[in-house]
Amino acid sequence: MKFPKKDIFSCIFICFVYVLHLESLKIVGYFKLGSLNIWTAHIGFVLIFMNIYFPQNIYKHQLYSMIFVIFLDTILIIVSTFLEYNDNKNIYQVKGFILCNCIILFYICITFIFSYAEVKTKILIDRKYLSPYIIIILVGLIGFIINIIAAIIFEFYGNNCNDMTETNINCYANISSYFNALKTLFNNNPKEFCVEIFFFSLFLMIFEFLNMTFVIFIYKYLNPSYLLLSDNIYFTFFSLINFFFIKKKFDSLSIKKFIISESSEIFELLAFLIYLELIELRFCGLNKDIRKNIEKRAEIEISGDVNNDTSINTDLIDESIEKEKNIDRFSI
Repeated sequence: MKFPKKDIFSCIFICFVYVLHLESLKIVGYFKLGSLNIWTAHIGFVLIFMNIYFPQNIYKHQLYSMIFVIFLDTILIIVSTFLEYNDNKNIYQVKGFILCNCIILFYICITFIFSYAEVKTKILIDRKYLSPYIIIILVGLIGFIINIIAAIIFEFYGNNCNDMTETNINCYANISSYFNALKTLFNNNPKEFCVEIFFFSLFLMIFEFLNMTFVIFIYKYLNPSYLLLSDNIYFTFFSLINFFFIKKKFDSLSIKKFIISESSEIFELLAFLIYLELIELRFCGLNKDIRKNIEKRAEIEISGDVNNDTSINTDLIDESIEKEKNIDRFSI
């Protein structure tokens, strides 16, 4: 099939955005500014773009759950930024108020572009019949080229990076320090060197490919909203493992940060389970328009249990639904 030039440009653009988004998060994390990531913006942008390009009815239980998690988790993220960062000072005092706000604005902008790219990926796959593997290959190719160029550039400025005691932009993509470390490892412990090269590096490439493949096929068969739930589950367990088994810091500050972080993830998980109707809220009419109850109302209407006049007594229908004994989802 002939692929229009406009769609070719769109494909290259979204692949570039994927790489830009990943590298931007790594750079900001390298300078220990990851706590300024207002990741709730990603939820809002994805849902907005999905509603624009794949419009569907947004029911009360879906709308309220998303508003709740975006509002509450944003507050928790902002509160966490005011906790101690270094020397009894928060991150705004250490890094500077202007820089921190610029980073927050940057996060929101890059998230906006990335959210559009996610939805655009589904459009190209569903409506333009683009092979998912083309996107996967292009992301890898563009990322490889950008990283090679960055490594060459930083090679001229990353002198003595092994001796750096604090983060420096010149050392971010410097590869000579990595090869020097490998050389030292080879001389001291050849077996560990082989494990590093042939085991960890190889498996890292395989798992990254599988991760990207799963992401693209979630876009294809479901939509980016489901990937938000996937990321939420990942970060929930990552936070638990990191706190209890990696950092193992149980002072009051670390516990506060962990509680805030884990609470935000749990609230997000509950909100998505409600949004995707895996949890049913049986109060204030929040379960009226879930898929199961809509189908049952339709069955009742078709079977003739509802009068054919213009006014349908939905209260009686909903009351009969509430008396159903077999409920195929969690209820609260």
